[in-house]
Amino acid sequence: MENEIHKFLSGVPLFAHLPEKEVSWVAGEIEEKKFPRRTILAVQGRTELDCVYIIKSGTMELFYETDGEKDIKGVLEPGETFGGVSILMNAGFSVRTVQVVADAT
Repeated sequence: MENEIHKFLSGVPLFAHLPEKEVSWVAGEIEEKKFPRRTILAVQGRTELDCVYIIKSGTMELFYETDGEKDIKGVLEPGETFGGVSILMNAGFSVRTVQVVADAT
């Protein structure tokens, strides 16, 4: 499993230029999870994130929610990440709501 994760990370732009030793270390720290369609992974301003998510498969929608209305701000696809900015700049609280729109890993 770790070799498969290492191979995947090597193709992700965020990790592609790291030395092999660093990619191997990150691969060893990753926990693979599967999320079905419609799963809400984070709610803006309420969910405290303690990890960075790297999308391996599937699609996720990023949006702001005001008075029950969705304002879509982006779509995450394989190779993209979320959570890092929230951890670094927002005390760990999710900046946007993240919902799975196609089964994701």
